[in-house]
Amino acid sequence: MLEQGTEVGAGSQSVFAEPVLISTLNEFLFCSRRAALKFVEGIRDENAYTLEGAFLHDRTDTPGVEERPGVRIARALPVFSRRLGLVGKADVVVAAVEGG
Repeated sequence: MLEQGTEVGAGSQSVFAEPVLISTLNEFLFCSRRAALKFVEGIRDENAYTLEGAFLHDRTDTPGVEERPGVRIARALPVFSRRLGLVGKADVVVAAVEGG
């Protein structure tokens, strides 16, 4: 069995045994110290802003597709890249629909 993070393959086609969550990468790029506290130390601060954000974000976490004139809206759309070793979901994706 492969250990987490073990590289498999060679060159540009390398993949890791466990993909990195896009949300984790986003948190690290936003503030590496905060990400380390959350993911390494297990410390996560909740405050009025994070609670409000979680409440407002609930709709985007419910998978579904909505049709409106000229557009299709997908929520909680799974996305991944084997080449980059990333996995996650797009909150909302809006696509133009021909003839709409």
